[in-house]
Amino acid sequence: RQQFQAQLQSVVDKAHSAVPAEALASAEGRVSYLSAVAARLYALEQSCAVRERELGRAVEEARRMAQFEIGVEKQKLQLVIQAKNNEIERFRLELDGLLQQLTVIRAQQAQPTLQPGQALRPRSF
Repeated sequence: RQQFQAQLQSVVDKAHSAVPAEALASAEGRVSYLSAVAARLYALEQSCAVRERELGRAVEEARRMAQFEIGVEKQKLQLVIQAKNNEIERFRLELDGLLQQLTVIRAQQAQPTLQPGQALRPRSF
């Protein structure tokens, strides 16, 4: 807004200095001068409107790209999380298998072992 006002003041100053004092003295000269200023003002307003639309499109494009990049990063993180979950599941299954083997080994160690030629004797109660 301030930039627009500065541009407008600059245009008015240039136009005023470019117009001879005699032209401003007559009513027809003043009308012509004001018409020129109004035309230039309109052109500046149109230029600013075009620039605002361009900037708006640029902002929207940047916003759209940021959302896209966020989506891509979320997908990457989901894949990493899924891979880690799979790794944890494999580890859990491996651990369960080892615990089962340990249980079998302990059960075997708890049973008396027979030496060759040795017979089992029933326990007396």
